[in-house]
Amino acid sequence: MKKLVLASILLAFSAQAFAQLSEKQLMGTWNYTVDTDQGDMTGVLNFTEKEGKLTGEVATSDYQVFKMDVIELREENVLYFEMTPDYETFTATLKIEGDAFNGTSGPTHTQFEVQGEKQTK
Repeated sequence: MKKLVLASILLAFSAQAFAQLSEKQLMGTWNYTVDTDQGDMTGVLNFTEKEGKLTGEVATSDYQVFKMDVIELREENVLYFEMTPDYETFTATLKIEGDAFNGTSGPTHTQFEVQGEKQTK
Protein backbone atom coordinates (compact mmCIF):
# COMPACT_ATOMS: atom_id res chain seq x y z
CA MET A 1 0.00 0.00 0.00
CA LYS A 2 2.84 2.40 0.86
CA LYS A 3 4.40 1.76 -2.54
CA LEU A 4 1.11 2.57 -4.26
CA VAL A 5 0.78 5.87 -2.38
CA LEU A 6 4.41 6.77 -3.13
CA ALA A 7 3.94 5.90 -6.81
CA SER A 8 0.78 8.04 -6.96
CA ILE A 9 2.58 11.03 -5.46
CA LEU A 10 5.50 10.67 -7.88
CA LEU A 11 3.14 10.42 -10.84
CA ALA A 12 1.28 13.55 -9.75
CA PHE A 13 4.51 15.55 -9.59
CA SER A 14 5.92 14.13 -12.81
CA ALA A 15 2.69 14.82 -14.70
CA GLN A 16 3.01 18.50 -13.78
CA ALA A 17 6.66 18.52 -14.88
CA PHE A 18 5.75 17.10 -18.30
CA ALA A 19 2.63 19.23 -18.83
CA GLN A 20 2.80 21.24 -22.03
CA LEU A 21 2.21 24.98 -22.00
CA SER A 22 -1.25 25.83 -23.31
CA GLU A 23 -2.51 28.90 -25.13
CA LYS A 24 -4.76 29.63 -22.15
CA GLN A 25 -1.73 29.75 -19.82
CA LEU A 26 0.03 32.10 -22.23
CA MET A 27 -2.86 34.56 -22.51
CA GLY A 28 -2.30 37.88 -20.81
CA THR A 29 0.48 40.41 -20.42
CA TRP A 30 4.11 39.53 -19.75
CA ASN A 31 6.82 42.06 -18.81
CA TYR A 32 10.17 41.56 -20.54
CA THR A 33 13.73 42.85 -20.34
CA VAL A 34 16.23 42.35 -23.17
CA ASP A 35 19.92 42.67 -22.25
CA THR A 36 21.49 44.40 -25.28
CA ASP A 37 24.99 45.75 -25.81
CA GLN A 38 23.46 49.25 -25.56
CA GLY A 39 21.64 48.62 -22.27
CA ASP A 40 18.37 47.05 -21.21
CA MET A 41 15.23 47.31 -23.34
CA THR A 42 11.90 46.75 -21.62
CA GLY A 43 8.25 46.40 -22.55
CA VAL A 44 5.40 43.93 -22.55
CA LEU A 45 4.25 40.94 -24.58
CA ASN A 46 0.46 40.78 -24.99
CA PHE A 47 -1.23 37.51 -25.95
CA THR A 48 -4.93 37.36 -26.80
CA GLU A 49 -7.35 35.23 -28.79
CA LYS A 50 -8.98 36.69 -31.89
CA GLU A 51 -11.41 34.67 -33.97
CA GLY A 52 -10.30 31.48 -32.23
CA LYS A 53 -6.62 32.05 -32.97
CA LEU A 54 -3.73 32.99 -30.65
CA THR A 55 -2.38 36.46 -31.46
CA GLY A 56 0.35 38.53 -29.91
CA GLU A 57 2.10 41.85 -29.96
CA VAL A 58 5.22 43.39 -28.50
CA ALA A 59 4.87 46.83 -26.91
CA THR A 60 8.15 48.61 -26.19
CA SER A 61 8.82 51.10 -23.41
CA ASP A 62 9.11 53.84 -26.06
CA TYR A 63 5.48 53.25 -27.16
CA GLN A 64 6.10 51.22 -30.31
CA VAL A 65 3.85 48.20 -30.92
CA PHE A 66 4.73 45.32 -33.23
CA LYS A 67 2.41 42.48 -34.24
CA MET A 68 3.77 38.94 -33.98
CA ASP A 69 3.67 37.32 -37.42
CA VAL A 70 4.32 33.75 -36.21
CA ILE A 71 3.56 32.26 -32.77
CA GLU A 72 4.40 28.64 -31.96
CA LEU A 73 4.14 26.69 -28.72
CA ARG A 74 6.89 24.10 -28.97
CA GLU A 75 7.84 21.09 -26.87
CA GLU A 76 9.21 21.54 -23.36
CA ASN A 77 7.23 24.77 -22.78
CA VAL A 78 9.12 26.77 -25.39
CA LEU A 79 7.43 29.75 -27.00
CA TYR A 80 8.75 30.86 -30.40
CA PHE A 81 7.60 33.96 -32.23
CA GLU A 82 8.62 36.20 -35.13
CA MET A 83 7.89 39.82 -35.94
CA THR A 84 9.06 42.13 -38.70
CA PRO A 85 9.63 45.74 -37.62
CA ASP A 86 11.28 47.93 -40.25
CA TYR A 87 11.49 45.05 -42.77
CA GLU A 88 13.87 42.97 -40.63
CA THR A 89 12.76 39.70 -39.04
CA PHE A 90 13.20 39.39 -35.29
CA THR A 91 12.78 36.05 -33.54
CA ALA A 92 12.33 35.06 -29.91
CA THR A 93 12.74 31.65 -28.32
CA LEU A 94 11.54 31.68 -24.72
CA LYS A 95 11.43 28.88 -22.15
CA ILE A 96 8.32 29.37 -19.99
CA GLU A 97 8.57 28.16 -16.38
CA GLY A 98 5.39 28.94 -14.47
CA ASP A 99 4.89 32.70 -14.60
CA ALA A 100 8.45 33.49 -15.74
CA PHE A 101 10.53 33.00 -18.86
CA ASN A 102 14.06 33.35 -20.19
CA GLY A 103 15.61 32.88 -23.60
CA THR A 104 16.93 34.82 -26.57
CA SER A 105 15.54 37.41 -28.93
CA GLY A 106 16.73 39.69 -31.71
CA PRO A 107 17.36 39.93 -35.43
CA THR A 108 18.62 36.84 -37.20
CA HIS A 109 22.27 37.94 -37.04
CA THR A 110 22.35 38.88 -33.31
CA GLN A 111 20.51 37.29 -30.41
CA PHE A 112 20.27 38.85 -26.94
CA GLU A 113 19.33 37.38 -23.56
CA VAL A 114 15.75 38.10 -22.53
CA GLN A 115 13.81 37.37 -19.36
CA GLY A 116 10.43 38.30 -17.99
CA GLU A 117 7.38 37.42 -15.98
CA LYS A 118 3.62 37.39 -16.30
CA GLN A 119 1.76 40.33 -14.84
CA THR A 120 -0.58 39.40 -12.04
CA LYS A 121 -4.19 40.49 -12.27
